Amino acid sequence: MKVLEVGFPLLQVWGGVIVAMFFLGGCDYKPPEDPSHIKTATITLTVKGVGSVISEPEGISCPPTCESTFDKNSDVSLIASGSLDTNFAFWTGGCKEELTENCLISLDGDVTVEAIFSPALLAKRLDVSAISLSEGALFGFSISAIPDLDNDLKQDIIVGAPYQDRSSTTTPGEGKVYLFSGGTGLLVSTTTSLLATSTISHPVPQSEARFGYSVASMGDLDQDGIGDILVGAPLQDRDGTTTDVGEAYLISGKTGALLPWGIIAHPVPQASAQFGFSLSPISDMNGDSVNDFIVGANRQDVGSVKDVGEVYLFSGKTGTLLRTIKHPALQEGATFGLSVASVGDLSGDGLPEILVGAPFQDSSTGLDQGAAYLFSGATGNLFRTITHPAPQATARFGSFVMGSGDLDGDSVADYLVSAPLQDVGGNSNQGAVFVFSGKTGNLLRRIDLPIPQPGAFFGSSIAVVPDLNGDGFPEILIGAPGMDIGGTLAAGMALLYSGHDGALIATISNPNPEQAAQFANPVASIGDIS
Repeated sequence: MKVLEVGFPLLQVWGGVIVAMFFLGGCDYKPPEDPSHIKTATITLTVKGVGSVISEPEGISCPPTCESTFDKNSDVSLIASGSLDTNFAFWTGGCKEELTENCLISLDGDVTVEAIFSPALLAKRLDVSAISLSEGALFGFSISAIPDLDNDLKQDIIVGAPYQDRSSTTTPGEGKVYLFSGGTGLLVSTTTSLLATSTISHPVPQSEARFGYSVASMGDLDQDGIGDILVGAPLQDRDGTTTDVGEAYLISGKTGALLPWGIIAHPVPQASAQFGFSLSPISDMNGDSVNDFIVGANRQDVGSVKDVGEVYLFSGKTGTLLRTIKHPALQEGATFGLSVASVGDLSGDGLPEILVGAPFQDSSTGLDQGAAYLFSGATGNLFRTITHPAPQATARFGSFVMGSGDLDGDSVADYLVSAPLQDVGGNSNQGAVFVFSGKTGNLLRRIDLPIPQPGAFFGSSIAVVPDLNGDGFPEILIGAPGMDIGGTLAAGMALLYSGHDGALIATISNPNPEQAAQFANPVASIGDIS
């Protein structure tokens, strides 16, 4: 009789059917263990930043004990604690609540979890007790830093409330602008400063004008030693007949009154053009040693083509029109000019370029995908077309644009473009931000939300912050106003990233979470006010 060796095949015939069997070696063979019979599971924890984590039930106390075994199909809580200089930011892994200090894990198998800690940031809340805000005023809809107004050597803050009523009985939704001290968080004092007022009312009163929808610091235009302010009112009517044409206004920072040339009327008045929806200061473009400015009219018609959008460059010294910038693609509904920004000198002619977003621009890969465009500041000619590097319909690429300064060390300014309705990994409208080389136009990096969530609208707002981590490059602050915080829907969050490598530096959650508060829409850099 032949002795079968391990691995020897055996064929047996039953009723004309051949069945193959494989002899594996007698009684030493054991079938694989059924995973359902395993009674325990392991949690492996890593900590990024300075902080500690313990578990309930006991087992993890990290550092140093960052791995432990628990009963399978049980619930385990991980509790994070920051240090004197850090706060808990968020979890990654299998947590049910990723943005609270307590991470609950339903343990049906081995799990790896990371706890992220970020530097502790000082929160200073603006004191609005001296303001009688109307219901739905949208105080904080627009914000901007302005150089020191109250002589405390700290930058101050311009805040728009575009739905604020002029009074309880007149001009509802007209809008107002407020000046706050960065040092105290109070309205700028008119007794300890040279300012005549800290509240700026609409100089051309009209209901629903939305004065304060956009605000910007312009520098000292009238040479009185105090910075001046640019304010948009995109629903201002023209002569009481043509509705929602829009206007912009140059306001004296010292007096709160219009500068003599301060009414910036739409050069091509048209109903619903929304001139003043977006605006941006830009350095001197016409050689008069005074800053100039850009204003967008994102729903301007061009001939018979509706809602194409246009952008206009004005003199800060006189308020006169210097240049009109037209959409190079002339597409209906593109909303060219919904966002505008000044970028550094990319062409080497000594003048900055102008960056314009058209977030409803269609492309061959989808409707409302969006696009952005760079124009020569010197000539107004198209310098570069910026197409969406992650094509997707309704991504709204170009919703927010910003110059960033040099982020890659090539001595040329770079720039940022957001797509706040970008879908990411199955999460609709999560959002993304893209960093481009000013020198080449190539994509330097994509910045994504570290905590996946649909409807976060990450990239709705962006600010460039001076170097905080000591690497010599500015940082990037990005708003995610739709972010849920601990079960509070759309409470909002801001996230701070390294401008040089895109690494997350810190998260800033809404300190007073409230449903639909949309914290971090907008965001701005105001310098050191501590």
